[in-house]
Amino acid sequence: MRAKICHMSSVHKPDDPRIFRKQCCSLAAEGYDVHYVVRQDGDDEAFGVKRWGVPLGGGRLRRMTRSVFDVFRKARDLEADLYHFHDPELLPAALALKVRGARVIFDSHEDVPRQLISKDWIHSWLRGPIAMTSEVIENLGVRALDGVIGATPFIAKRFADLGINAVAVNNFPILGELDVLEPNWSAKKRQVCYVGFLTEIRGVRKMVEAAGHGNVPLKMAGPFSPVSLREEVMAMPGISNVDVLGVIDRPVVAELLASSIAGIVVFSEQPNHINSQPNKLFEYMAAGIPVVASHFPMWRDLVEGENVGICVDPESPAEISGAMTRLADDLDLAEAMGRRGQTLVRERCNWQIEEKTLFAFYERLLA
Repeated sequence: MRAKICHMSSVHKPDDPRIFRKQCCSLAAEGYDVHYVVRQDGDDEAFGVKRWGVPLGGGRLRRMTRSVFDVFRKARDLEADLYHFHDPELLPAALALKVRGARVIFDSHEDVPRQLISKDWIHSWLRGPIAMTSEVIENLGVRALDGVIGATPFIAKRFADLGINAVAVNNFPILGELDVLEPNWSAKKRQVCYVGFLTEIRGVRKMVEAAGHGNVPLKMAGPFSPVSLREEVMAMPGISNVDVLGVIDRPVVAELLASSIAGIVVFSEQPNHINSQPNKLFEYMAAGIPVVASHFPMWRDLVEGENVGICVDPESPAEISGAMTRLADDLDLAEAMGRRGQTLVRERCNWQIEEKTLFAFYERLLA
């Protein structure tokens, strides 16, 4: 048995794709003794990973106070060789573990200071000061840790530029998860799909408007956030050409991608979106379908640079609709783009490559 590892989250779910299905399961398969402290009822074990539950319930304030303490206490008692935490709000717990002599690293999934600027639960005039304060606290706090993992090269570089031991472990798809069904273009339905959170800043209204503009149906899967947004979206004129599927499990996601002619991801131009790498971009490509994506420079370099889809203005339903129609009307073009995307994922952009970077980072820290 190799070193004892403890992953910690007060925000994410027990089966979180990045934390559990990718990192924890990969580390367990590599022979590490892996533990995951997470908000859930009770304890359990899956795929060689022991999950330790901390109490659920309460709002954001409780989560950022009592839950942080609960996670710290459970993690402390495990006496791990390395602690790997995933939420900025756990920084006090991480520093407390560090004071006790533990090795601790932070996994930065998002560029949080930029993300806070677009949070609708923060009053608009407070977002800037809160974002700046968050960045100062985060930058100071992680300097005391043993390292940072960034979910994108942009995030990793932000910390590396501060002299922090940082590495990028991209959140790319697991081969064999969503590409289990070989694309059969003769059996495709005339539809495009979206899988993920349905929010204002992720373009849910623009997608519905785009579907209403044209004759290509849209299938949307995922939870609305906030929940009240669902009622507003369902009252939009374009909803008659949209099928709202709700939350679906991964095998059903694979079937949805296999039956669609394109996947769509038209996030709005928010500071934390411009340099992000949405996992769904790569999941669509893994399934062998082209993407319709926002025209941010970094996204354009990938999508149009590799010729795996079409970039559009995310604020223009007409452009989004035009791209959907172009792909639906030219299946040869769509298939060629889809095949190039699938090759890109299979050869360069997959978790089986990224896990090796994770293993190497751990080995250096534990040496």
